[in-house]
Amino acid sequence: MDALTFLGRALLFWTFLITLPVHAVTLPGDRDLARERQQRLLQEQQQRLDELQSLPGALPGPSVDS
Repeated sequence: MDALTFLGRALLFWTFLITLPVHAVTLPGDRDLARERQQRLLQEQQQRLDELQSLPGALPGPSVDS
């Protein structure tokens, strides 16, 4: 019984390892969608930051010291 359990676990483990690279592959379209989503989120974050900085009493933006 223990040998069967061990073989079953080993088979499951190797099946997982063999199929793992298949799931890790990303298609160019997937990368483009992710890039577009990241760009949209970045734009939304920048817009929120601009809105917060325009509020009365808001702290001034970061300054660059030379």
